[in-house]
Amino acid sequence: SPGENYKGIKIQNDLTKFLTPTLIVVADGDEYSFKSGLKIMDSTNAKKSIKIYKGTDAHGTDMFKNTDLKQAIVIWLNQTT
Repeated sequence: SPGENYKGIKIQNDLTKFLTPTLIVVADGDEYSFKSGLKIMDSTNAKKSIKIYKGTDAHGTDMFKNTDLKQAIVIWLNQTT
């Protein structure tokens, strides 16, 4: 669950320099992370993918519960490397 500001660390200015492939995973009910994830998608020049879980407000490691997130990460890694 991404955030634009994590304990005072703001990523927005550095996103245009970031070129590492990125997987952004968000839940649409986690409003702050969802909005941040969309902004990150728009701001980075890196190869990027977004996985959106609908109908949940899961955040962080809670997103692994009752989802296909583990499999989605493995698939993304295989496609990216």
